[in-house]
Amino acid sequence: MEAELELLKRKMLLQMMTPKARSKCPVEPNGDSKKLNEIINKCKVVIVDFWAEWCGPCRLVEPIIERIAEKYKDRISVVKINVDLNPDVAAAYEVMSVPTVLVFHNRDLVRRFIGYSSYLYKNLDELIKKLL
Repeated sequence: MEAELELLKRKMLLQMMTPKARSKCPVEPNGDSKKLNEIINKCKVVIVDFWAEWCGPCRLVEPIIERIAEKYKDRISVVKINVDLNPDVAAAYEVMSVPTVLVFHNRDLVRRFIGYSSYLYKNLDELIKKLL
C-alpha cells in the first residue's frame, strides 16, 4: 500500500511539473471562410495568405510564408486562401489584389501586406515577435 501511495505521489508531482501542452495552431493550406473563422478565434496570431495559381508574385511570397510557418510552428497559425476558389472570403476582407497577407492578433486585423517585397520576411518576423 505504501509503495502504491508513493508511486501515485510521484506521478502527480510529475504531472504538476510538466508544462501544459499549448493548443496547436494549424497551418491550413486550403482555407475557406469556416476554417479561417475557427482559426482566428482559436489562435493568438494568424497569418492569412490570399493567393491565386496564376499569380507570379504569389509564387515569390509562398516560400516566405512557409519559412515563417516553420519558424513559428505551433505558436502561430498560417492560412492560405485561394481567391479564385473563395471570392467571398477575399471580398469580406477587402482583398483587391494578390498576393495579400493579413496578420491577425487576438482576432483583430493588425497589418496588411500587399504584393511582394524583398523585406516581407523581415517585416513579418519582426511583427510576429512583437505579437507573441
